[in-house]
Amino acid sequence: PKHTVAGNYVNRFNDVESQKKPTRGLLWIFPFLLHRILRILPTYGFVLLLWWKMAVNLSDGPFWQRWATFVATCDAHAWTNMLFINNLVPSNQPFGETSECMYHAWYLGVDFQLCAVLTPIFLSLYLRRDWRRLTMVIETIFVVVTIFTAAFFSYQYGWSEHMFDGSDTINFDRGFYLNPFYRSSPYIIGFVAAQLWHEKCRLWPNMGLTKATSVILSTVSVFLMLFLTIGTGPIDSRRPCLTWESTHTAECGSGWSRSKLAVHNSAIRPAWGVGLAIMSLLSFNGQLSCLGSNTLLTWTGWDPIGRLSFSMYLLHPLIINIWVLGGASKFRYSHVNFFYAFSGIVTLTLLVALLIGILVEWPMSKITRDFEMWLWSSAENKKRKETAKNGAN
Repeated sequence: PKHTVAGNYVNRFNDVESQKKPTRGLLWIFPFLLHRILRILPTYGFVLLLWWKMAVNLSDGPFWQRWATFVATCDAHAWTNMLFINNLVPSNQPFGETSECMYHAWYLGVDFQLCAVLTPIFLSLYLRRDWRRLTMVIETIFVVVTIFTAAFFSYQYGWSEHMFDGSDTINFDRGFYLNPFYRSSPYIIGFVAAQLWHEKCRLWPNMGLTKATSVILSTVSVFLMLFLTIGTGPIDSRRPCLTWESTHTAECGSGWSRSKLAVHNSAIRPAWGVGLAIMSLLSFNGQLSCLGSNTLLTWTGWDPIGRLSFSMYLLHPLIINIWVLGGASKFRYSHVNFFYAFSGIVTLTLLVALLIGILVEWPMSKITRDFEMWLWSSAENKKRKETAKNGAN
C-alpha cells in the first residue's frame, strides 16, 4: 500500500535524497511533473478516444441516446481533460462530475492539481534539514483546517454525500466532491506518513513497536477501514429523494441532520487516510498483524493486477455504461443479478485493461521513459559542456 498512501512523493523524495549534490531551488519540479504527465496521458488519451469516438457505435436501444450527451460534452470540453482541469472547467457544472467529458476522470484532474501544488510546497520545506518536524506540524495544521472548513460549509449548505438525498447530493457534488481543497486532507496525510517513515529509517532504523502495541494498532486500523467501507451509510428505509427534493425538508433520503452530515463529509476521508497510513507504516515495519492482513496486502499476486489498475479505473465506467445503456429495458435489482453483473463487469474490464496494457500503456511507458532519460542526459551534457567552456575561459 506504499504507493497508495505516499504516491510519487516517496519516489521523488528518494530521488532527491540520493543525489550527490543537493537540489537547487525548485528545479526538480519540472522533471517530476513531466514524468507524471508522460506516465498518465498516453493511456488516458487512448481511453478518452474510446469513450468519445468509438463507444457510441457499439450498441443502440431506447437508452442509448444518453451516450450522445457524453459525446456532446467531450466535443466541448475534452481539451480540459488533457490539461487536467476538467474538474474546474467549465466552472458551472450543474450535475457535478457528470457534466464533464468522461466524468469519472475528475479524479485525475484533482490528483494532478494536488500533486502540482502541494508536493513542491511540502517536499521543499521538508528537504530543509531544520524544517522537517516543523513541516509535519504545518501539514497537520493544514489537515485540521481542511476538516473544520469542510464541516462548516457542509453544515451551512446542507451538503450530503449519500446518493439518495436528491438536491443535497447534487449540491455536494458541485460544491464539495470535485473541490481539490476538500480532497487534500488524505493526500497530505500521505505526505506525513512518508515523512514519518523516512525519519524512522534515518534516525531509528531498527526501532519496532512492542507486540501488544502493534496488534492493537493493526486491529484499530483494519476495523477502522472496514467500518468506513461498510458501516457509514444510512440505515433508514425511506425512499430515495427525487432530484429536486431535499432530505432536510422531505420524508426521503438518509434523513440525517445537517450536523451529522457535516461530520460525515468532513471526517470520513481524513479518517480513511489515517487508517491507511497506520496500516502502511506497520506493514513497512513488518508489524501489521490482524486477521492475516499483512499476508493479504503483501501477496505478490497483487503485482500483475496492480499493473492493470490504472487502465481498469479508466475503463470500468465505459464497460458499465455499454451494458446499462445498451439494454432493451430497465432491470430490477436482486442480489443474484448484482453478483453476476459485478463478476462479468470486473472480468471484462480486466481483460480489456490487459489488452490496452499490451498495446498502449506498457509500450508507451517504455517510450516515455527512454525519452525522459534522453532529455535529462542531454540537458546534463549541455550543462557540463558549458561548465567546461567557462572553466577554460
